[in-house]
Amino acid sequence: MSIEGSYIGGGWQVCNALVGPGDLTGDSKGDLLTRDASGVLYLYGGYGSGTAVALRIRVGGGWSAYNRILGTSDFSGDGRADLVARDRSGSLRLYKGTGSATTSFAGRVKIGYGWGTYDKLVAPGDLSGDGKADLLAVNAAGDLYQYLGAGAKATLTPG
Repeated sequence: MSIEGSYIGGGWQVCNALVGPGDLTGDSKGDLLTRDASGVLYLYGGYGSGTAVALRIRVGGGWSAYNRILGTSDFSGDGRADLVARDRSGSLRLYKGTGSATTSFAGRVKIGYGWGTYDKLVAPGDLSGDGKADLLAVNAAGDLYQYLGAGAKATLTPG
């Protein structure tokens, strides 16, 4: 069976990160974030058609400090999509979504440290069924760990 996608556009090779965070703009349509080689993060609003995205909006610079950026759906429990980013020292930062395309995130909050021990991180949504987004992490030995989101507390607890 052949897999064929719908062509959306060219020039995406300038991105070194591509993140599907959910709805950041507050219009109930999935959005897209990209980071370029200079560390600038851009938001592309989704149209909900699956065939195009809106023109990019510059979110801000300095994102090259992060070696992993995760779209976490609603990690903070406020009803808006959020981001979690890991820096090179292994600290985890939460960027709460605002629901606005022009000011996408509130200031960052440190929610953990020691995350450099994990080779893989993923934000699959609410795995535990408690209504809060969770994280999964895999270490070099291949061990999988679950961390449960704590909603408004913006913290993680081992699952």
